[in-house]
Amino acid sequence: MAKQKKNKPNRLTREQWLQKSLDLLISGKHGKLRIDKITKDLNVTKGSFYWHFKNRRDFIESLAQYWDRIVQDELIEKANELYDGSKERMAYIIQDALQRNLISYDAAMQMLAHKEPCIAPIISNGFKKRMAFVESVLKSFGFTANELELRKHLLVSYFLLDAALIGQSTLKKRLEKALDMLDFLTTP
Repeated sequence: MAKQKKNKPNRLTREQWLQKSLDLLISGKHGKLRIDKITKDLNVTKGSFYWHFKNRRDFIESLAQYWDRIVQDELIEKANELYDGSKERMAYIIQDALQRNLISYDAAMQMLAHKEPCIAPIISNGFKKRMAFVESVLKSFGFTANELELRKHLLVSYFLLDAALIGQSTLKKRLEKALDMLDFLTTP
């Protein structure tokens, strides 16, 4: 009689742990991010979790920092490396964020921050960085004062709304609308 092979646990790097956890979080299955449920879904051991994270709080804070890094820092840095023009940098960010579905993470992380107040400053700081970048883009078009503030908030809010409406339109149409919104808000 042949022996049945046990499903061998995966080995994940810290980065994979964080990315897969973000993906689980946006799926809606893990609103509370319970370690036992995550390890089961990821087919990893609790030992794997504790290899990478001291405890649940360390994990939650690391997840928030990871979100901030991939959704703000790396995206803005890459756009700045590739393009000189403000509008081109913003268009690149919009395109990349939509194609990689990064915008979906925002609402999930905001909800998590309500449940886990220890990460609220990280999430808040991430949005401040995003707003500062958008403001710099809009300033390059000559917008100032109230007009600058309104356009900045409209542009960022548009993408939060877009994330809530995913599934109601194709990626191509969402991207077209987003770039139209960029054109609209950067036209003096």
